[in-house]
Amino acid sequence: MAGEADRRGKLAAVGEELLAQLAGQIGSAERMLELLVAQGRAIRSRDALAVVRTVGALQGELARREELERERQGLLERTAAIMGVPLGNLTLSAICAELPSALAERARRRAAELRGLVDKLQREHAVNRALMGVELAFLDHLLSELHGAQTAAYEQTGQPSRARQIEELHLLDMEA
Repeated sequence: MAGEADRRGKLAAVGEELLAQLAGQIGSAERMLELLVAQGRAIRSRDALAVVRTVGALQGELARREELERERQGLLERTAAIMGVPLGNLTLSAICAELPSALAERARRRAAELRGLVDKLQREHAVNRALMGVELAFLDHLLSELHGAQTAAYEQTGQPSRARQIEELHLLDMEA
């Protein structure tokens, strides 16, 4: 009985740590979303300096996320050991099933909030990529006109031009 009480105490502590971890992840995702929205505004207004600044800020946030991910991994490893399950079998549902109901419900709500933020991040990132692709294609067109280039370096999608890639290949570089 004392062993079960100790286990429940450890799980309650894990639950609190899980809530803190989710709060950290949510805060980071919110900061990243703000940065991506700012980056989109900068791209739309063709403010190259602001685009570069947001990229730098995003890189800083990604570094902070790496630390959050290390903490998350440690939490998962400790939780798996307490629950006596393999790490690969550990899920939020499995953890919540072992937590007091109020704590489990808060964890589920925070996890749902985080999933929603991640979806928003993915959408905003996709929009920014598309905007940058259009801007790169426009810039390439301008440079081509200025320099009289025959092929564009970028397609309308922002991807490198296949024609330019082929042009740059030197299959046979021979001199007589």
